[in-house]
Amino acid sequence: MDAWPPAPAGAAHFFYNAGAGGPEQRPDLVLRFALSPCGAHPSFFDNLAGLSADAKGRRGVPLLQLVLLFHAHGLELATLPRWQWRTLVLVAAPLAQLLGYKAAYPEYKSAGGREPGWKPA
Repeated sequence: MDAWPPAPAGAAHFFYNAGAGGPEQRPDLVLRFALSPCGAHPSFFDNLAGLSADAKGRRGVPLLQLVLLFHAHGLELATLPRWQWRTLVLVAAPLAQLLGYKAAYPEYKSAGGREPGWKPA
């Protein structure tokens, strides 16, 4: 398939590498996509990618860090009913900050396509 259909605004979605074999046998997933319009601030994606890379995968990122990151960028985990998400945020976001987690890390800031001459592929 050359192009994926667009995800409707507000629809839950995710990305993963469904290559053959287990995670250790799959090639690196290189994903190029355009967010138009972007529902989340680009710093969400910069930080999620940086945290995931440092943790050797998204599953290695602490849950408290993920809750704070999603909440600070106005996003919700679609795998939870809204009332559960809001309850989790009430407890976990302040706890995450107390433990030193941040909503954004400057070292993960990318040019995000803003460098001169950049054009989408």
